[in-house]
Amino acid sequence: MLTDIPQYIPSSVCLKCDVCCRFEHPTDGWRPKVGETEKAPIDNVIRGKKWIDPQGFIYMHQGQSQCHCMFFNTADQTCQIYKERPFECILYPFLLMEHESKPWIGVHLACPHIQQHYGDATYQAFAEQLKTYFRQDHVKKFLSANPSLVRDFSMYRDQINMVFPIDIP
Repeated sequence: MLTDIPQYIPSSVCLKCDVCCRFEHPTDGWRPKVGETEKAPIDNVIRGKKWIDPQGFIYMHQGQSQCHCMFFNTADQTCQIYKERPFECILYPFLLMEHESKPWIGVHLACPHIQQHYGDATYQAFAEQLKTYFRQDHVKKFLSANPSLVRDFSMYRDQINMVFPIDIP
């Protein structure tokens, strides 16, 4: 499990946001997917609770107007498994995705922080930091062990900007 991903959005901003962890319906394509090697650490925290579907997606709770991740605490907008949260959740609003038959890092333009800062100096510096991060051997090893994390977001292409390609051996 990778926990050393640098965080782009300050926690104080995340806790005030009303976008992440919420979805239109229980099978929404944006819901988080969990890699094979990430399941055991989460199982150790959850202990017997059914939390993942057969395709590797976290189950959602249906609210009145939208769904949310089953680990999302709506009272204080925190994650109940924050220390063991999946790679996809840590990486967001950046996305590991397939583009032109290759793995890429994209960025989800629906994120309010991205809408405010896309292309500015802080964003550019973070994108460079991510490039360096994805070149590390332990990251490549993790991604090789979890190929299902390279997702097909082609149906959301209008909501994503491509940032850079990555190499997964």
